[in-house]
Amino acid sequence: RQKGSRWSRARGHPGNPGLKVRTADAYGLAWARIVSNGRVIKEWRIRAGRTFDGRFVRKAPARPTHYRLEIVAADDRRAFSAPIYINPQ
Repeated sequence: RQKGSRWSRARGHPGNPGLKVRTADAYGLAWARIVSNGRVIKEWRIRAGRTFDGRFVRKAPARPTHYRLEIVAADDRRAFSAPIYINPQ
């Protein structure tokens, strides 16, 4: 059984923080979501696909914030990414 995820910067949106999400689970995925400051800001229903690629672009925040990826597999096992902190200068 393998579960994993990867974040990277999305291209094509100058000035806005964009994130690409890539995740996989051998059993199948149910959903993935991005949480920021305790609130769900984006959710994808995956419907038991084994891999998922998503993209998320949001207006650059005016104050320090963080984003975290939460993933739930089809068998209800959960995974969480380390938070990504964005501190506007």
